[in-house]
Amino acid sequence: MRSLLLAVAYLTVGSIACQAESPEDAVLAVYSRLQKAAQTGDADTLIALWSPKSSIGQNAAAMKSMIRPQPGIRYETDKVLVQGDDAALIGHSAGDLFFSMRFVRESGAWKILDQAFSNVPIDPASIYTLVPPPDGPFFQAGLPWQNVPRAIGNTKYYQPEKLQWKLQAITDPAWLYIRIEAAAPLPAPDTEVKGMFPNFSSGVSSRLAGNEDTGSGRNASGVHLRCRRSGRRQSDFRR
Repeated sequence: MRSLLLAVAYLTVGSIACQAESPEDAVLAVYSRLQKAAQTGDADTLIALWSPKSSIGQNAAAMKSMIRPQPGIRYETDKVLVQGDDAALIGHSAGDLFFSMRFVRESGAWKILDQAFSNVPIDPASIYTLVPPPDGPFFQAGLPWQNVPRAIGNTKYYQPEKLQWKLQAITDPAWLYIRIEAAAPLPAPDTEVKGMFPNFSSGVSSRLAGNEDTGSGRNASGVHLRCRRSGRRQSDFRR
């Protein structure tokens, strides 16, 4: 009897372990169903895999008429990342088709949010820009830049009055924060600035913070850039 009970216990534990699906596996299962639906031309299943918030979900009727069977298509996975209810995947298929995908968990089910294509391989490390980490302690503390010293200007080659920018930087466990301050007012927030930073490639349009009172008797303007500590830039500028 004891042997029988132990056997039942082992079977029960093994069954529970088999049923437990990691978040990454759940995302890959959606990816696999997407491939099968594309191969068979199953428009209803394919559309259902997309979030209602996605462009495909919002244009389901038009998309259905465009879907045709692609029996030879194969989707490969280069990297997958899950953080909370957000996920991303870097993948490719035969030929020169490379892509990234974002997923969102809605009512407990993973849905595809969007997809971007490329004709060159996508660096798997760039996946961290698609699923940013939570706000770090520095941001949660209200971005206390007043406690961060400014970088020392290079007065060996430049006159002090020629040094128009002041730089501050600090890290926390998840983010690198960079603040660039100008003596003159900068453009309004969300203004796209071209040519202002010829040697500072952010990879996104520069979203600039508005004027601030620096406490020095004059107005200044600052742009705040958050970068993930992996070195991948996050397109998020904070005041």
